[in-house]
Amino acid sequence: MEATDSDHKPVKCLFNLDVARVEKQTMRQKYGEIMSSNKKVLHLLQGLKAFPEANVSTNDIILQDQTPYIFKLQNRSTEDRACFEITGQAPSSSGTDSAGFPTWLKVSPATGIICPGQTVEVTLQHGDLRGTSWNNLSGANQEKAAQLSVKITGVCSTVAKCYGVRVQCQKGRSAFPFKRF
Repeated sequence: MEATDSDHKPVKCLFNLDVARVEKQTMRQKYGEIMSSNKKVLHLLQGLKAFPEANVSTNDIILQDQTPYIFKLQNRSTEDRACFEITGQAPSSSGTDSAGFPTWLKVSPATGIICPGQTVEVTLQHGDLRGTSWNNLSGANQEKAAQLSVKITGVCSTVAKCYGVRVQCQKGRSAFPFKRF
């Protein structure tokens, strides 16, 4: 009952086809008509351009003591979800800016999704789990600064908007105007 060989001979075929030449202009026009008539494709293409309206509650933050500071990211869209990503940049001892959050700054959450009409609270706090704490700052009037970039996009969007947020950490001083990097 086992078949180890086929009782059919291999079949080969050779075709010669004549294809009519299609003008690129006509082909693009027909392609556009097909794409614009397909509602599902139109919806997906519109989604790639969709950019939810968003707000960042502040662009200047002063951290004092070890009190956390909360700023808000709001998605004002009623239909589209928004993605956010927070990155940092701080001046290094060599005078150039280094990418990433400084070791003295804890940002939580640094990435996420904001549902339509919702607000996300982002907590900034001095110190982290790597041993840098408020008490380790030397000098009575120690200050540190960083520039955060808050990038907001639609979930499937190719469009993004960035907001700048300056963060300054002070010990032993009252608030004063920010120095620009």
